[in-house]
Amino acid sequence: MIISEATFGPIDTHDPSQKSSFHVIGQQGEYGKLQYQGYVTPLSKRLNLDLDGSVKELSLLDVSPYIKDALGFEFKTGQLDTVQKVQVKDDHLSGSLQFKLRGIKMASADESAGVNLVQQTAIPLNM
Repeated sequence: MIISEATFGPIDTHDPSQKSSFHVIGQQGEYGKLQYQGYVTPLSKRLNLDLDGSVKELSLLDVSPYIKDALGFEFKTGQLDTVQKVQVKDDHLSGSLQFKLRGIKMASADESAGVNLVQQTAIPLNM
């Protein structure tokens, strides 16, 4: 992951309710891009956050080692796009997440075990 731009502030230690803005732009691999911006109250007793973010063309091959034990399969090819719009007001979370998968090819995480993905009824929610 390469972070090409990151800004955060201002922070006022005398006013814990003050919103501080942030903006992050980065790249993962040759094509994957990420961008996040929003506001947070970093010194308040309860979390308050507005987050707008997106990830475009993230290679699923890059994240495959992190999920193969939980799911029982790994990605051989594919890309992930996500769009996140999240709000946290006094520790209460709301928002929306969109996921788009493209060009996916999968295989069993343990070829000798012969896990058959067709017989799987669902992907675990805790992934």
